[in-house]
Amino acid sequence: MEEGVGGGMKIRVANQSDVEELVDAGRKADNKSEELARKRVTNFLSNNKKMILIVEVNKKIVGYVGLKKEDDDLKVAKLINLKKFAHINWIAVLPEFRGQGIGSKLLSSCNKHIKRFGKKKIWLGCRKKMISFYEKNKYVIAGSYIDKSKREEFVMVKTIK
Repeated sequence: MEEGVGGGMKIRVANQSDVEELVDAGRKADNKSEELARKRVTNFLSNNKKMILIVEVNKKIVGYVGLKKEDDDLKVAKLINLKKFAHINWIAVLPEFRGQGIGSKLLSSCNKHIKRFGKKKIWLGCRKKMISFYEKNKYVIAGSYIDKSKREEFVMVKTIK
């Protein structure tokens, strides 16, 4: 499934042929090591309860989002009923493409794709500095918890109509 979003931009579901470019994008956009980026990408692409949506500009991957059918995070389960929610596991856009609405377009695309998982709600975790971005995209704070790094993580949710 492909979605044209204008300006030579296209959003589609990633496949095995995207692995190397996704690993490279993960290193550049999310400051992940090659090993961690590769592990994450291959884990998502080999599991039918997960997917990666990519955004391409002129056939180059410039951003991506990892989407999971379900999650079992015990700290988050204290805040929301996880069985009702799909989970945005990670989202990133290459630095030189930030501020152009690409992240918002990826989030909008997630709204359509969670229906494949039979879900109408979606959640994600973020740091305080990202709250305004997600609020702009109609997410609301469901609560927060302290993560392994001893930092506050905010749980944000959205119901898809």
